[in-house]
Amino acid sequence: MLTSVFVPREKHSELMFLSDEHFAGQYRKATHPAAEIAAAARGAPQAPMHFIFHTAFCCSTLMLKALDVPGRSFGLKEPDVLINLANRFIRSDDGANRERLRLVLSLLARPFDAGETIIVKPTNFANRLALPALEALPDSRAVLLYSDVRTLLTSLLKRGMWGRIWGRRLFWSAGSWTSLALGYDAATAQEHLNRFREHDERVLANQYPVYDDETALLQTTKEARDDLQRLFEVDTGDGDEEEEEESA
Repeated sequence: MLTSVFVPREKHSELMFLSDEHFAGQYRKATHPAAEIAAAARGAPQAPMHFIFHTAFCCSTLMLKALDVPGRSFGLKEPDVLINLANRFIRSDDGANRERLRLVLSLLARPFDAGETIIVKPTNFANRLALPALEALPDSRAVLLYSDVRTLLTSLLKRGMWGRIWGRRLFWSAGSWTSLALGYDAATAQEHLNRFREHDERVLANQYPVYDDETALLQTTKEARDDLQRLFEVDTGDGDEEEEEESA
């Protein structure tokens, strides 16, 4: 099954991304079997399509906006369907998923106006599709925008807890299909992810009831900082050593 969302051209500029979170129930949807959609779309006009892949927080959205020129090119900002496809490819790069990708790309390549080029900026969680997409569309071109690790981590920290949660999701996603290795085996990495996720859940549970009490909020923030420091000490081994010394 494939769900289509009908977003008028003039509304695209108002949406940060093409996802349910930003659609907010404002646009009509229709769900049909993929085979029916493929048959109905067969012979539809196809525009040239190019891609902006990225690692996040590196001005990819700004680039897409700059390249969105009415009558010349039209930008698609992180269509949700590409995340679904990327997750399928992570599990299996097989013929059925390649066919799904070709169908989705052909649907995205339908222009609003004749003569326009389509530029797609997938979410960075869909980077698994970079090579398959270019193999499916050999005439397409792509750029990969990225920043250095320090800049990425700084951007995550500026976003607080949600940035940290997002960063851990990114690590787990990228590690599932790339050669990314930071010295952790899969079991240890999952243990660390769980440990820090539980910390974030505790912070939310403690702060939500006192969000309008500044004194209590500051106190829970201090407690959360101290708890996080203990987690880092355990992670580096310092906490274990202190416990052993106390036991002795």
